Amino acid sequence: MKQIGFSLATAVLLDAFVIRVLILPSAMTLLGRAVWWPFHPAAHGVPAPGGVTTRV
Repeated sequence: MKQIGFSLATAVLLDAFVIRVLILPSAMTLLGRAVWWPFHPAAHGVPAPGGVTTRV
């Protein structure tokens, strides 16, 4: 049981500190706009960075 607990704790820490902090933001930067392909912000009335809401 101790091995399972240690393995699970290691996996959680690895996910929290390596995957979510380093790898995911790097992958999103490399993929650019392709990351958000199913969600088009203008179609959902999401405010633009300037604060203006656009509707298409």
